[in-house]
Amino acid sequence: MKAPYELTHWWLPILCILVLIGWKVDATGFIGVDMAHHYALVQRLVEKWRFAPADDLVALNIDWQSLGEMIQYPALSHRLAAIVGQVLGSAFLGMQVVALMATAMIWAGIGAALLSAPRTSAWVAALVTAPCLAVTTLVFHLPVHGGEVVNAYFFAQLVGQAFAIACVLAWVSAQRRGDAVALPGLLMLAAPSAVAWFHLLPALQLLAFFGCAALVEGWRASPGHRRRRFFINGGLTAAGAVLLLVNPSVRAMLDIATNNGDLPLALPAGNGVFAALAIIVLGLVAINLVLWQRLALRLDGRAFVGFKALILFAAAAALLCLAQIGAVEMGIGNDYAVRKYIFSLMSGIAVQAGVLAGLIVALRRSDPHATAEGARPHGLAVSVFMIAAFALTTPPHLWEGAATVTARIVGYERQIKVLRDTRVPAAQGRYDVVAGLAGVPPAISYMFSIGLMGTPRDMNATAILLGRELPEPDNVGSIIASVGAAPYDVRACRSFVSASGLTIVDGSCYARERQRRQACEGEFDFRLGGSAGNFDHLLSGFSSPEPAGRWTDGDAASFRCRQPEGLRAAVRVTLETSAFLHPTQGPKRQRAIVKLNGRPVAEHIFTADAGEKIFDLPLSVADGPEVEIVIETPDAAVPAERGLGNDPRRLGVQVRRIQFSPTPAGQ
Repeated sequence: MKAPYELTHWWLPILCILVLIGWKVDATGFIGVDMAHHYALVQRLVEKWRFAPADDLVALNIDWQSLGEMIQYPALSHRLAAIVGQVLGSAFLGMQVVALMATAMIWAGIGAALLSAPRTSAWVAALVTAPCLAVTTLVFHLPVHGGEVVNAYFFAQLVGQAFAIACVLAWVSAQRRGDAVALPGLLMLAAPSAVAWFHLLPALQLLAFFGCAALVEGWRASPGHRRRRFFINGGLTAAGAVLLLVNPSVRAMLDIATNNGDLPLALPAGNGVFAALAIIVLGLVAINLVLWQRLALRLDGRAFVGFKALILFAAAAALLCLAQIGAVEMGIGNDYAVRKYIFSLMSGIAVQAGVLAGLIVALRRSDPHATAEGARPHGLAVSVFMIAAFALTTPPHLWEGAATVTARIVGYERQIKVLRDTRVPAAQGRYDVVAGLAGVPPAISYMFSIGLMGTPRDMNATAILLGRELPEPDNVGSIIASVGAAPYDVRACRSFVSASGLTIVDGSCYARERQRRQACEGEFDFRLGGSAGNFDHLLSGFSSPEPAGRWTDGDAASFRCRQPEGLRAAVRVTLETSAFLHPTQGPKRQRAIVKLNGRPVAEHIFTADAGEKIFDLPLSVADGPEVEIVIETPDAAVPAERGLGNDPRRLGVQVRRIQFSPTPAGQ
């Protein structure tokens, strides 16, 4: 029977991973377009498992329209999420569970490597790494592993990183057992290509790790065996590189990588910062490698092979980052690809600081009992480290991310699937959309539109993301929205209202109502809570509605509408406005020029004594069916540039409402 020590080696960390998933599964961090695209792929796999065959051109076209580049994305991580989603009854929940599991696996793996050293060195390394992670995330607000799905949604990269670290642990285990050829050789040959089915970046890091390991192993070999060791390990690594290059997923990822993206970071712009971070990592790696070599000459080197693996894995990330920066300087790739190394670089700095502390302690103590047999990571120690690192790596999940809970999103997902399958009528040549879901960001509506309803990405997508009118209503079959969600829930167009607060709006009726709302008649209330969300498509140059109205953002803003058919009399147009003024830091005067269909019809200078103005404009049949009212604000100013907060908009005039009314008789 195994000793209790052996039993806690595996089951306790696994139990902790399950506990961590249960703890965090209801807190969703990043909500955005990238997450929606990954969800669409997972949902398609849940429903079909494979994409349409090439001879089914109709189905294939639908897949391409709603999935875009995701249809050629390496999908192994998404297939894992689809399997979990099938079991749990939710593709979104499957993604959430797999992402949390990957985060826990990464830090369990790093913890196992750190804590595989002799006890004192292991604990010192772990206790130094944890506060370094805390400083990185809480003080400098920079992400480490686990942050891949917090400020962005690098789902596949996160899962691939977890499996890359699992391969490193397998290499550590083989080294500790004294296996220098069989398992390490198999890993060098096959592991990078296998990880590439998740994501290319961790596959490249794993390949670079094996390359660094081959160099170090060859360098440390005795003179008589050095050439043979270089030849074997170098040959296996080269063969692994060839297998990686011929992997079909690599070509797909290289095609996708041409798309530049955005990864907001609390760092200055430019790749110089990333080069500096990579150099810092390499500096720590060089120091640690020298100390490890000195330690291995005096003690059993296999006892500290976990440290060696973490050193080389960090070196691999730093070297790849510098190589990527060099490629960008030569016009190959983009800055986005460089920024995606931030997770490995910042994790590497924290872990290397811990390794450095552990090596210094080991050299000072010179423990003669520091052998491979006497140094094994205890399950409790690994679990404690994993929990601490897990909590520190995703602080938005822990303290800020509870506003958008998984339960609410999954609830919408299940309700929409039921409505789609039972209540939404088939509409030939039209697409159904989800828009205006209450209590969640608009990106969730977009996610369900492309994922559950199969709506093309470029059809009404921007409007759904901004919560605005659908610009292509004639292509809409039905709209699933929350009851009362403007501008999508049109009471006269409802075909069904569920007990849970969702409604189905007929797309044809919605299109007719939208056309009616374009008419130059009645009141257009620009204030938040008024009719502001119902006529976004008529505006240009205005910011989002606020309680007092909408600000012009820039030097000009416009409102467009159509005169009702059969109009025979003149119409009076009333504009209620106020200006952006400030007695000390802001503009003290604000000039507004109002144009009607290109001709100036009014001008006013706002001052502190006259900060509001009601414009009365005559509108006649002769002005034509298309009416455009333009407000030019040449004195518009940016509050942030005047020391008035952080508002980056260029504010001129705020419009409360525009009213169209018949001209009284005799005028």
